[in-house]
Amino acid sequence: MLEAVWGFIEPYADVLFISTAISLISLLVLKALDKTAYKTRTLILFAPLAGSLALALWISPGCFAHYLSIQSWDPIHLICNDPNYAYIRWICTSWVGLISTTFTIAAGLGAISYYFGGAIAQRIYKAEEITGDEIGPIFNDILDLSEEADIDEPIVYLLQSSTPKIFSYGGHGWPSIYISVGLLELLNRDEVLAAVGHEIAHIKNHDTLLMSAALSLKIAGLFNLIGLVVDPMLSRDREFMADYEGARLTSPKALISALIKVSNIESSGLSGLVLGALSFSLFSAKKQGWSMLCRHPSLDERIKRLLDY
Repeated sequence: MLEAVWGFIEPYADVLFISTAISLISLLVLKALDKTAYKTRTLILFAPLAGSLALALWISPGCFAHYLSIQSWDPIHLICNDPNYAYIRWICTSWVGLISTTFTIAAGLGAISYYFGGAIAQRIYKAEEITGDEIGPIFNDILDLSEEADIDEPIVYLLQSSTPKIFSYGGHGWPSIYISVGLLELLNRDEVLAAVGHEIAHIKNHDTLLMSAALSLKIAGLFNLIGLVVDPMLSRDREFMADYEGARLTSPKALISALIKVSNIESSGLSGLVLGALSFSLFSAKKQGWSMLCRHPSLDERIKRLLDY
């Protein structure tokens, strides 16, 4: 009886063990790696997330085939069909249902984040596309920065919000940058451009695609508990990388000043939470919650690294 149940669960337990071990090894490797080697660190952090899903998909066909053949009355499945052990059938059904649901949700959220994130952001914030007539010379400066970074000309949206916000969406279709009225009022021209440079770096680095994929892999990697820590680490590294490249495009000093000013303003939690779940690159300087699970690095660490550039 227990052997039948364990035989169904054992392959996934093996995946849990192997995936967790690989993730721990990856974290140890990072300790010996230069903290500014962002591209290499991305590969090392992304590998266990992808590997966990690959292992789960590799062993799943056999488990699903067993489930689909439960109706068979051969000796192997006698215990599954014995009314006295109906709970074993229930365990098999629940397990397959859990795996199927997890994979489906993971794929769905990743696709929504990548393909429909921009439309969701526009609806949440009632964002309106703007031109140079509405925000003045800064608009042309944004286009100049985009050209210098060698990315497609982004669509710029204005958020009618007094809270300083800026984020980007660089997935399917034209890249987009969202700027709130509050940010334009809070920051001077150089600081706004530094913040924009940070978001342009996210677009150039395909971070919307990367973090959408990481979101899916974290959910699908039900068998990689360390993935809950690896995914935020990956997000923090991409923020550091965007800081570095954004500072090179504009000014480290202006970016530091922008971070400090934004950090002193309380942001509205709901929209940030929704967009964060959809893997948007929020320009948040505030440190929230347990540091290991934060998707943005602390203000102190960001400033420290910017001063080293």
